[in-house]
Amino acid sequence: MPASFASEDDLKLDDVIHDVGDAVCVTDGKMVFKGANQRFADFYGLPSPAILMGKSAFAIYPEFRKSVFYDMCESTIRTGETATRMGRSMNTGLDIVMRCYKSKAYDDRYVMVVHSMSEGTAKADYSTNVDSLTSLPNRWKFEQDVMVLRSHGENTMGLILVDITHFKSINERLGVEVGDRCLMEVAARIKLAVSASDRVYRQGDDRFLVLCTPDQLDERRSSINLSLARPFDLGTTSYGLQVRMALHRTQHPESPAEAMTKLEQALSWTKDNKQPFAEYNPTMGASGFDPTLTKELDDAIINDELELYFQPQVDLIDGQAIGAEVLVRWQHPARGLLTPDKFLPFAEDTGRIREVDELITRKTIAYQADLRRRGIFLQLSVNLSSLSVCNPSLPGKIAGWLAEHGVPASTLCMEITETAMMNNVTTSREVIERIKALGVEISLDDFGTGYSSMQYLLRYRANTLKIDRSFVRDLVADEASRTAVENMINLAHGLKILVVAEGVETEDELDLLRLFKCDIVQGYLYAKPQPQAPFEAWLAKAGVGQVGSIVR
Repeated sequence: MPASFASEDDLKLDDVIHDVGDAVCVTDGKMVFKGANQRFADFYGLPSPAILMGKSAFAIYPEFRKSVFYDMCESTIRTGETATRMGRSMNTGLDIVMRCYKSKAYDDRYVMVVHSMSEGTAKADYSTNVDSLTSLPNRWKFEQDVMVLRSHGENTMGLILVDITHFKSINERLGVEVGDRCLMEVAARIKLAVSASDRVYRQGDDRFLVLCTPDQLDERRSSINLSLARPFDLGTTSYGLQVRMALHRTQHPESPAEAMTKLEQALSWTKDNKQPFAEYNPTMGASGFDPTLTKELDDAIINDELELYFQPQVDLIDGQAIGAEVLVRWQHPARGLLTPDKFLPFAEDTGRIREVDELITRKTIAYQADLRRRGIFLQLSVNLSSLSVCNPSLPGKIAGWLAEHGVPASTLCMEITETAMMNNVTTSREVIERIKALGVEISLDDFGTGYSSMQYLLRYRANTLKIDRSFVRDLVADEASRTAVENMINLAHGLKILVVAEGVETEDELDLLRLFKCDIVQGYLYAKPQPQAPFEAWLAKAGVGQVGSIVR
């Protein structure tokens, strides 16, 4: 396809001109043509693209400023953000889709791609294959593109699934319109972060998909991460997004659906392991929960098949146990012992997590009563899911169970993550305040991993702050993690809040936490989560004490 360029420098953009099979042009910031292909010249009824060189779009197309596409082009030149529009060309009378983006490699160069569609199929094709909000192609178009690439012999591809963590909170806290603006900016930033030859799709509400060559996968992930790490200016609010990414290198004869399943498994792995990204490998498939568990989980709740496990929490001064985090395992009659990752995600997705949380809380209170009768005095901590935190009936049930077993409310602690509270801020705050009014203590779990940890710490006035294990894991090797942990502890102590560090596995980590005057630790260095009998045997050996002064 012949193309014309205004200078030798612009000739370097030849690949951009040719990597799209539509009408393409290159302009400078004043909309003066610097390059174009023959299809673009045909679009304006010109015999050759050379006629365009050095002329402005306004000279070639006098009505351009009145066009719907002028605002799009002006916006891209002004902000550098990619934009896409659909409309009718006043020049040809055809329905067209036009995309404008800034060249990543060359200053003051902007690429415009015009795709014309026939009168009868334009809107139908556009609505079927293009996301109406971001103007990106959608997941249906992705499947079509993959099949076309396969037909041309392209059997290996690189895929990146980008998931915006906790996007729902933006809609709830800032409004749907702000959320839409955020999604459009995310789409634009991803487009700018990748090559013109890559393809970007909107895969779902808060998910985007990038198709590139396998050898570019790591480079694209890094570029996207840097682009999305910059704060988003959403009206009067500057908001920092957290994203997770799943990577996969497809192999023939893998179908688009099979590739997406593997991406979902890799994304699930990042969430379970609290990692920002992961590339799919076959072992990840085994960690997913089994959707056939629906009826079996209902039966497990009725038949009391869910067992409590306990991980001791130890006073850092004397090494004695002062409490334990209560965890859950499922003793399945046919499948054996199931760990939480095998069934809790499923329970959350189906809403059964409320019944699971209530069962664990009720059994914990009953066990607490048994311990106290035997002269063992500990605080037991139970994790609450986002659905339970937003359950208005839960505080009343907890009050009833405490009264039934004669257990002091202060011996029970509810661990709540910022993520759980963000799902419905108003309701969760009301539920938490009612639980606190009973005398039950509140622990802010996974502190430091969310967007507004300080805000939530001040708003909910937790009794305990739990430093996430991701910080503890990097304590020895990473100076930034050491500084962050020390500042978290000082902050909490300034607010008269106890600090628990979770995931402690080495003596070196313990020494640093002791130096920073952390109050309580838990982790494999002391004990793994264990059932009742081994837990009590561990207690008998380690001893049970009382935590020291809040501020060491």
